[in-house]
Amino acid sequence: MLYLVVQYEPLKSCVIIVAALASAVAGHAQPVLVVVDTPAEGHVGGVLYFTCEVRWEGESDAYTVFPAVVTEVAWAEGSVLDMVATSENGLHRVKQRIALAPKKAGEFDTPEIVVPYIAGNAESNIGPEASAIALVAGPFSVVISAEAQRARWPMLAGPAAVALVGLLGYGFYARRAAVAPEAAGMTPLEQVQHALHEAKRRRLDGDYYAYYQALSRAAALMGEGAQSPGPLNERLARRTQEVGYGGVRPTEDQIDGDQRDTERALQRWKEEMNV
Repeated sequence: MLYLVVQYEPLKSCVIIVAALASAVAGHAQPVLVVVDTPAEGHVGGVLYFTCEVRWEGESDAYTVFPAVVTEVAWAEGSVLDMVATSENGLHRVKQRIALAPKKAGEFDTPEIVVPYIAGNAESNIGPEASAIALVAGPFSVVISAEAQRARWPMLAGPAAVALVGLLGYGFYARRAAVAPEAAGMTPLEQVQHALHEAKRRRLDGDYYAYYQALSRAAALMGEGAQSPGPLNERLARRTQEVGYGGVRPTEDQIDGDQRDTERALQRWKEEMNV
């Protein structure tokens, strides 16, 4: 499997060249553009992420794909974050991750995304002007809530601010964990397991704010009775605030690591409780 990553820079000469595989398939089909991981809602001050993917079959070097162009809209700022090319079993993909930063509240259509490409290898070309063809991703609807609809944490600076947000977040989730309606009648262990199950479901839905809310609830339940929050509780509380109110999109490694650490904490907690 060929795997190539090129970080996007706003230069015409920045192209992604899909190298030839040793066993290229004779002939090639026209490329198509699809949009995946589309969000349905967001909020002012946050960031929406989705991916535009050019696909074709045949020879891997049949086309050269250039950085996408996000058309301007009044309600958001758009940008291309990165480009990733893969080739496997004769199917070739060039993925570009798009970010939209909403500036206004309301229901909007996303901007059109134009992806230029040319036939053949364009390693010697300086940009998509040379007989370029464009694929266009049509808009989809998103609902943007006003920034004022969410409680905003004051802008603080320095390590003390990080510690304060972690402590406050931990206390908040510890209180919420004890009164969660869906946990009524459950034992403490069942409540933690329920929160972890919810976190995994929210991750599949792409709702990372709810994902970290559930993980934080699980960690807070396991930490009840402690005089001060542990490192895991502080980290999850901080991550929840960053995702929910700062518009931060955690990396897959961070998401995997936080879930794994919570599951390990549950195992240790069960051993301490002899269950």
